[in-house]
Parts: sequence; C-alpha cells; structure tokens
Amino acid sequence: MSELWRMSALELAEQIHTKQASRREILAANLERIDEANPHLNAVVRRLTVAGDIESLVGTFTPIDPIAS
Repeated sequence: MSELWRMSALELAEQIHTKQASRREILAANLERIDEANPHLNAVVRRLTVAGDIESLVGTFTPIDPIAS
C-alpha cells in the first residue's frame, strides 16, 4: 500500500506540484486505506465505489497551489 495517505495536505500538494504523485494516486491510496481500516472502525458510511464517480470527482477538482502563492 502506498504511504500517501499518511502525508499532510501540504506534503500532498508538494507531491502533486513536483509530479511525484498524481491526484488519482493520492485518491486511490486514501480509498485503499479506508477499505483497510473501516472494518475495524465502522466510521465510513458511504464512499465512492464506481470508477466513474472517482473520475468525475478528480476531473472537476481544481487544486489550490499553496506553493505557487
């Protein structure tokens, strides 16, 4: 499993900015972590499961680049 889910928002922004990780990879890492942890926590009621839902979310997301500011 990727360790991207452990990173802070600023670290993830840097990963995206330097093209070390894509938004899709970050989202996938977090969804994988949810799948791993949720059976023990029972905290997530619903998550996106259809690839089209994920694609539409990633496709419409406009990142704010704190590094470029």
